[in-house]
Amino acid sequence: MKIWKIITVLLAVLLLAGCVNGAVSTITITGIDTPDIDDEPDTSANANSGVIVSSVTWSPDHDTFDAGTEYTVKVKVTASAGFSDTVSATVNGKAATKIEINDDRKTGFVSYKFSSTEAAEVIDEIEILDITAPITSASQDKSVTVDTNEGKSVASVDSISWSPNDSTYLMDKAYTVTIKLKLKSNKYEWASSSSSIDAKIGGYTLADNQISKSGDTVTLTYTYPKTKELGRISSMNLGVTAPAVGISPTSTITTNSNMFTGSASWSPSGTFKPDTSYTTTISINAKYGYLFDTTVTAKVNGVEAYVQRISDTQATVSYTFAQIASVSTVDVTVDAPATGAVASTKATYVKTSPSGSANAATITWSPSLIEGEFEAGVEYTSTVTIPIISSSNTAFDKETIVYINGEQAEVISVDANSIKATYIFPKTTFIPNPLDIIKEFYNLMLAFFNPASYAF
Repeated sequence: MKIWKIITVLLAVLLLAGCVNGAVSTITITGIDTPDIDDEPDTSANANSGVIVSSVTWSPDHDTFDAGTEYTVKVKVTASAGFSDTVSATVNGKAATKIEINDDRKTGFVSYKFSSTEAAEVIDEIEILDITAPITSASQDKSVTVDTNEGKSVASVDSISWSPNDSTYLMDKAYTVTIKLKLKSNKYEWASSSSSIDAKIGGYTLADNQISKSGDTVTLTYTYPKTKELGRISSMNLGVTAPAVGISPTSTITTNSNMFTGSASWSPSGTFKPDTSYTTTISINAKYGYLFDTTVTAKVNGVEAYVQRISDTQATVSYTFAQIASVSTVDVTVDAPATGAVASTKATYVKTSPSGSANAATITWSPSLIEGEFEAGVEYTSTVTIPIISSSNTAFDKETIVYINGEQAEVISVDANSIKATYIFPKTTFIPNPLDIIKEFYNLMLAFFNPASYAF
């Protein structure tokens, strides 16, 4: 009987010692965020007095919480006073799923399994918007908009690639686009198999073999029809600088078309001369993506020209200009100087051979006129300037002869478009003053009676 009393006393003493040294019998964990899709697992927690949280881990170990998944949090705790033989624990106010106390009674683990996160929305419809079908010479499209049955903000483009990978689309080629997609949130998941996904690219419905699924990536592939030419060249309106005596030919052409380029050559070469037939040959190259019609036509300076179609992308255009005739003679009629008359600055008549080359002339006079009138007894020189009529297809040259009032004039300058000549008229008539005549007659009468008085 005494032995049992002794044992009972010892147990009481031990129990009292446990109470005295502060052994922990209750663990209260708080402050752990409940798992929510796309959130990062909470790695911090709070504990009641006497308990220290050493670490917080999760199972399964995901960077962010997934949909439809049960997550268990495991909190490592320590107690400097140790844990009692019987320990209870709660997490966020709910009984722990599991409590593990190490043999040293100083450390332990408290686990709690949360309810499953919400189930993911299934994505089984995809449409690629804002993608431009291949067009010859255009740049490959590198950005698109992705629409799904859950909206445009659900999926993103992981990559877009084209095959063949040309910087710009070439003509008569079939291009394949491959688009890899990933979901932006764990709230969504792809349909279980690619055959369960309906997809379109730019309005084209994809077949099952054009859709594939690997892990969290869905790949869409579509091959477009071959690229076509940008246009057909059926006619060309070309402009060149027409031959004009004294100027040099140019290779430049003008056109209002952006479908081709060209340059002109001339035969014969060299500075344009009169009485010579000139032919221009224009080499035309279609810009990439454009082709010549088999019946392509052309005009040069508004006149039908000969076209030789060399290939789908090359052609030549030939045109022969009419000869530039030399002006052999120019007959100019002007009002001849007359004492007291007003000097004319324009010719009264101009005639050329061939006819129609010029119809006007301007005149300057030397010496200078006083109030624009001719004086008596002066020899006046006329300088006549005659311009060519540009539409006459004629030109002056050094062989051109100028006549002024029927007399051959001296040509002092000439170019294809203008000629200048001078002619000296006879002195104007001297008309004496009547008072001077009377005075002279009086002197003669005096001289009759007294010859020595007349001054010759």
